[in-house]
Amino acid sequence: MTSPAAVTGLVKCLAKPFCVKCRQRILIITSVYDLTSTVLVEALANGLPVICPDHCGFTDAITPDCGIKVPAVSRRELVAGIRDGIVRLNDENVRLRLAEGALQQSAKYEWDLKAKTVSNIYYKKWASSRNCISETTLTTNGSN
Repeated sequence: MTSPAAVTGLVKCLAKPFCVKCRQRILIITSVYDLTSTVLVEALANGLPVICPDHCGFTDAITPDCGIKVPAVSRRELVAGIRDGIVRLNDENVRLRLAEGALQQSAKYEWDLKAKTVSNIYYKKWASSRNCISETTLTTNGSN
């Protein structure tokens, strides 16, 4: 019996990761040391449901509509949660629903929105330092 999971391991060629990514069905992040990695946003943008530890930035980035957050209380719980997540995503209907959610969630990380958010932070800081911030300030979507 062959396993439906394949461990890719180290990918040396720069062009090869894109080929590998196109064949993937889910992304599993096992690190409890990463705060939130850019591979997470790439996975969402490619419609990959994510299984990850429920800590740091992953807590906010992954919703029940796009992935599975696993308690990172102990190694045993993390491994069991990842296993259970893989089993759950083996149901193609569940995986496809989360894949659609991943695409929708990725829109929150589009460059234009992030640029407006950062610009708004700087504007508010600048305006408050001059005591001239008005009641009408920019919102995260850039509108007044």
